[in-house]
Formats: sequence, structure tokens, C-alpha cells
Amino acid sequence: MPNSGSHDRSRFGPYVAALATDLALHGPDTGLTRRSGSLASVDLSGFTRLSERLAIADVTGAEEINAALNLQFGPLIDIALRHGGDVLQFGGDALLIWFEGAHHAARAGSAGVTMQRSIRNHGRVVTSAGVVRLRMSVGVATGEFTFALIGETHRELLVLGPNATRTVELESRSAAGQVLICEQTAAAFPGVTEPLGDGAWSLRRAVPVDPCPAPAADGTRAFEFVPPEMRAIVDAEVTTAEHRPVTVAFVLVPGTDRLCAPDHETELLELLERVAAVADRSVREFGVCWSATDIAPDGFKLLFFAGAPIASEDDAGRVLRTAEAFVADCRDTGVRVGVNTGLAFAADIGHPQRRSFAIIGDTVNLAARLMGKAPAGSALVAPSTVSTSRSSWLTDAPVQLTVKGKKAPVSALPLIGQTTQAAIQATTPLVGRDREFSTLVDLLSDAPAGAAIEVTGPGGIGKTHLVSHLADEARRTGLR
Repeated sequence: MPNSGSHDRSRFGPYVAALATDLALHGPDTGLTRRSGSLASVDLSGFTRLSERLAIADVTGAEEINAALNLQFGPLIDIALRHGGDVLQFGGDALLIWFEGAHHAARAGSAGVTMQRSIRNHGRVVTSAGVVRLRMSVGVATGEFTFALIGETHRELLVLGPNATRTVELESRSAAGQVLICEQTAAAFPGVTEPLGDGAWSLRRAVPVDPCPAPAADGTRAFEFVPPEMRAIVDAEVTTAEHRPVTVAFVLVPGTDRLCAPDHETELLELLERVAAVADRSVREFGVCWSATDIAPDGFKLLFFAGAPIASEDDAGRVLRTAEAFVADCRDTGVRVGVNTGLAFAADIGHPQRRSFAIIGDTVNLAARLMGKAPAGSALVAPSTVSTSRSSWLTDAPVQLTVKGKKAPVSALPLIGQTTQAAIQATTPLVGRDREFSTLVDLLSDAPAGAAIEVTGPGGIGKTHLVSHLADEARRTGLR
């Protein structure tokens, strides 16, 4: 459990979901639990364009973006709270809101409709760089969801399972201005839905719901859920917004829907432990900020960055080492990583009762797009990241990708690893050692935990080169 030190714990509550501290206080020791309710995924579009237009204005532009974000998110979060919602995840342009208890489906859907009305009435943002119209899509699913707590440097709340996937799919399918709901949610809205096929209904209007108090995070445990790099900002109540050069990594961990079944709980816990171990090590050893986790179809995402709120030496290299660690330690899970470097807007945003330190902009979006394009078990990196890093990195030949939000193809580099003498040797073909290499692979495959394999021979015979290839084979095949 993170040590609160001299931090004022009372300030951390607005930065944490009520469900997170509830599970920390009352959940099972495994950190894994299942609860029934309704989940709403809300995505706003237009802030990236706004950020790009105002980036050239430096401090003044950042302050305008900050004002626009608070002007939009404040009322949206207020609507969620008035409907008894718990904002689980709050990024730069998205909200994930949990509803449980009496009439949770009606409250979730009605909150979505009311939010759409708010955006229609107030989503026209006038700035010194012109006018931007913000739009929103909403997806709501009802049923049983799996929740997990992971992490040691700080704790993160994960939302998992088939119904979490359904929520994301509905939001992704939703057009701007729409609220799409699943069949179970639609049962709470007789006469005001339109079936669209494939298990989706369009919700046309809200229904009257009784007032429901919004849950609040327990102040005595909220500190544990705030990343270490953010605690001083929260303590000091810093609200300054700025554009900063940052390096961002998105990590996608797939395949969790099947593991959310009760008979696969052990497998799920083992997977989460492995992922959290790499994330915690990246914070401790590489000095990155593990900023958040997020919902994803049949999986979950982790967000890491360096350069904000404080810049350090070789921020790009720190994030690249994080990407390398995830590929090396979690390749067999099908993990996908995307990394990008550039300018992003960073600020503390939100509502008095629910806030977040967010980074938004094209730099962040492209990192997510690269993650989505990365082959399973690999990382795709923007050339700007490799050229910015003070470390030397091995990459494969560049690939040209067509990604959402970009008219022209973008270039990406498949990451091999940091350039060290061992890495250079590993890229040199292994010649005349097939029998020895095969023997070592067999020994490694059969070795029990904690065993050691000793390779001996005269100096200069190529022992290091042989072992480097063995280590590469272990990473490639997932041997541990």
C-alpha cells in the first residue's frame, strides 16, 4: 500500500472513483469482484482539434483549452452525479460512469440523454483561434461486470468482462448525438427506444427517475489510487494548464472476457499480477507515470507518459524502456504497445466532486492508434520518439499506416529493443551453434523455477552471443 507520508489525504477524494475505495475497504482479498449494474461510456470529439489550434498560443492557448474543458466536463459530471452515477474513469475526452442500486438502468440511460442535450446546447466553443463544435457519443450496457484492483506504486480500478466489451462497442457504434443501449437497458425505457439490430437500441428520450445521491470516494483510502507523480500537484492544488512535450505509451492487454468466467478466475488473477508487476517496475525503475487504466473491447488499456507534470532526463527513453518491458514480459499474452512523442495539453480538469490530471491532443491520440495497429506481442513507435531519446534503440524497417484522424499515412517503427552490446550480438546470425542452441532451448523449457543453466568454454568462443540468442528465443516464445 502506498505511504501517504505528509500528504493531506482529504484532498484526494475527487480524483478517485467511489467504487475503487469501496472495493479497497470491503472487497475480497483478491481484489476481484463481480457486481450488477449499468455502465455508460461517454466520448467527446472536437477537443483534439481545439488543442491543435490553440497549441501555438502557448500559455494563453492552454488556459483557453482548460477553460473549455472545465466548461464542458463540469456540467456533464454534474449530470452524472445527479443521476447517482460514479465516474470510474475520466480522461481528456471521455467518461466511464457506473450506476448501481435501484433503477440503475433508467438512471444510466437518462443521464446519457441529458448529457447529449447539454452538449447540443453548450457544445459550441468560441476561442481566439476560431469556433469548434464538440460532439458526443454514448453507449450503455446493463448486467454483471467484473472489477479488479491492481498495482502497488498506486492502485488502479479495472472494468472487465463481456458487458464491459458491450458498453465500448455500443459507444463506438453510436453516432454523434446518439445514445445506444443494450437490450437489458432498453427494458427500462418502454416506448422510447428504436431497435437497430445486433443487440443495439437507440434511446430517444429520458424517463423520470427518483433522485439518487451520488457515491463519494472514502477520503481515508483515496490517496492509494493517485499516481505518485500527481500527489504533489493535488497537495499544492495546482490548476495551471500548459502545453508540454511528452512521450506517451498505450498498452493493450487483450483476451480478458473469457477469463472473467468464475472457472477461469485463477488465470485472470495471474494475468493481472503479471501486467501490474511490469507497470509497477516501469514506475520504480524507469520513472514513468502510470497515469490510468481504461476499458477496451475484450481487455483493458494502460496509459504511461513522461514529460508531464515534470520533465526529466530522456523522457522518451523512459517510456521506450516501458514498452520494451511489456513486450519482453507479456509477449505471450498478445500485448500491443503504441508510443508517440510530441506536444500535448496537460491540466487538472473536471468538477469539484470529480477531477483528473489529463493529457490530450494529437500526440496522445496517435499513440493510441499505433497501439491498435501493433501486431500482437509487439510495440510500434513513432520515429519522433526514437530520434528524441538520448538512448540508442534498435527498430525494424518503418511501416506506413493508415490511421483514423490522419489524411496521409503515418510512419511507425517496430521496436526491437535498446541498443546494447548484447542486443547488437543478438541481431547477428548464430552460425555453427545449432546443436548447442537446441540443447539450451530444451534445458530452458524443462528447467524448474529458480534453476540455473551454466554455459562454459574458452574465452572468445561466443558464449555471450549464444546466450543472447537464447534470451531472445525465451522472450519470443514466452518462456519464463
